[in-house]
Amino acid sequence: MEYDNIIETLLFRFPELRNDYEENKDYLEGLPYGVYEDIFMHYVVKMCKDTNTDKLKEISIFLEEMAQSEDDLVNNLFGVAIIESLYYDQDTLKILKPYLKEKTLKELNHTDMCFKNDKKLTSKELFDLELEYLKTKNL
Repeated sequence: MEYDNIIETLLFRFPELRNDYEENKDYLEGLPYGVYEDIFMHYVVKMCKDTNTDKLKEISIFLEEMAQSEDDLVNNLFGVAIIESLYYDQDTLKILKPYLKEKTLKELNHTDMCFKNDKKLTSKELFDLELEYLKTKNL
């Protein structure tokens, strides 16, 4: 997955989102973070509320592909627009979590460690967490 065509990739994989994108294109065109946070995450929430099993499986596969991307910009988009959104929406996460794959779950666990109970971490604690995380990514 590549950042340069990340919006088109989303719309190709989830064509049902194209109308929402077209309706909001004036302010979302060329803004992947806006598209993923405003359109895709709303879709994820809706599919969770509807408990659409087939769509939740599709979403899970798509998220795992994002998590496995070697493109750093895709990884950042995934972390900010997807993982943080899910972290702060525990109701949606509870429904989606059983469908999530290994790498996506690791990213969620990392976020959970960093933001656990909204606790302020010392610089040393944050450094140690980041070091542990980078080791899991084999960097």
